[in-house]
Amino acid sequence: MNWFISRFSLQELSGSFGDFGTLVPITIDMTKKNVLQPCVSFFWGGIANIIAGLYWDMPMPVQPMKTIATVVSSKVITTPGGVAAAGILTGSCAFLLGCFDVIKTLTKYIPKSCIAIVQCVTGIGLAMNGFNLINNLNVWVGVDSYLTSMLCSLIVILNFISVHPVIDNYLRKIPSALILFCIGMIMSISISSREYTFIHPFQVVNITADDWKTGFLQGAIAQIPLTLLNSVIAITDLSNSLFEDEIAQGVKKEMTTRSTTVSLGLVNVACIFGGIPTCHGSGGMAGQYKFGGRSGLCVVLLGILKVIIGLCGGSLFNTFIYNFPNSILGILLFVCGTELTKYGIKYVKNDGFIVAAGVSVGLASKIWIGFLVGILLHYIQFKDEEEKKPVKLPQSVELNTNVN
Repeated sequence: MNWFISRFSLQELSGSFGDFGTLVPITIDMTKKNVLQPCVSFFWGGIANIIAGLYWDMPMPVQPMKTIATVVSSKVITTPGGVAAAGILTGSCAFLLGCFDVIKTLTKYIPKSCIAIVQCVTGIGLAMNGFNLINNLNVWVGVDSYLTSMLCSLIVILNFISVHPVIDNYLRKIPSALILFCIGMIMSISISSREYTFIHPFQVVNITADDWKTGFLQGAIAQIPLTLLNSVIAITDLSNSLFEDEIAQGVKKEMTTRSTTVSLGLVNVACIFGGIPTCHGSGGMAGQYKFGGRSGLCVVLLGILKVIIGLCGGSLFNTFIYNFPNSILGILLFVCGTELTKYGIKYVKNDGFIVAAGVSVGLASKIWIGFLVGILLHYIQFKDEEEKKPVKLPQSVELNTNVN
């Protein structure tokens, strides 16, 4: 209780919802694709939030894996078993790498340009799927219409416009994703039935041999490199930078690549029961910190809320999520996708051709094929640069050459 009281503030409560911009649209979209039960996903995600917050005492995010979410949104993975397999395989890989502590060595051989390819293809895919949801509405005025999208998009635009430094500071802190989620849920409740059935969060998902194959080829292969960079290396560096003083004083634990990868493996065990594949994205920590999260309490509060919804929501919550307006979901997916793409674009300056080629192939075929094309082009370029380097002669040879 003292731990809770000493950390509680309105800022921590605000920070709890700093990562909703990713959680909400992906959860809703996967529910509409009939591969996820949101109440089960919320329950296991909430458990992970609580454990992570208590262990690290930092705003440690528990986010959906975006690459897996994209292939689901594109209807490449179409079964709950395929989603579970992708999450389990990605988590198992991270767990093994963490146990043997080889993560830093491995990431040296994965060029950042190839991570950018995965980020850009994933982000563009989410944004395109979001735009298509809006484009297919075919209704100008109504609960789920073009007008609804245009009005709700104004709330998002407030996060980006610049008026005055003081005003801008408040505009940037508007939890637009949370506001849109609440508006969408109110609309959904107004058109949904009120039938309630309790949904057990411990029911094992049926995973077939084909699910394992699809989960590995279409989900895990592309997700693993992004997870290693963003959910291990990047978040470790970010957390140790944001909380450097507290770590030095022994107030908070230092986050290591080993502890993070082991955590990734453990939280994805929940995929067996229908939990959404999750990771610890650095963008999530940055978002929670931006909205006021400074301790583990902000994610503990979010975890408690998610567990309550997961246990009590049942089929009623599932129905509300399933009937969530596409006019609002499209905006959330579009913003989520463009935000992820933004992180990948920064590598275009140095490796523009590699990123462009990999993204083009990834969008035209599969994410993992685009990633492999990027790897191939990178090492071809690397070999070519090595061959063009001038050969340095030994000093004795140089001297003899000068004498002659």
